[in-house]
Amino acid sequence: LEQVTEALLKVFRETFSNLPNLHALHHLPEIARNFGMLVNTSVSLKEAVHGLYKRTVLHTNKKDLSMDLSKRDNTLQTLRYLLDGGLDTRYDEINNFFTNFANDTILHKLLDD
Repeated sequence: LEQVTEALLKVFRETFSNLPNLHALHHLPEIARNFGMLVNTSVSLKEAVHGLYKRTVLHTNKKDLSMDLSKRDNTLQTLRYLLDGGLDTRYDEINNFFTNFANDTILHKLLDD
């Protein structure tokens, strides 16, 4: 697989060098070893998340990246849940706040990334 990739890059360097699917080929043997087949396999989501994390790392202090990225993901998931109407009946005061908060168009743009 690596030889094929290298050969393609030698012949079509400018055309193939930045293609995500060519990069994805490198992940397929590992996926086959882990799951036994390549049916319904896609690495594009993983690559998209990786790119998102790379952009996010620039805005951290780089001390504890795992914790920073986990907190960010948890916060965004919680906000998305609340904005989608998910409320906790134990906290009426907070529910009222998020009911109004859900109409904030700037927040929606932030969470659509």
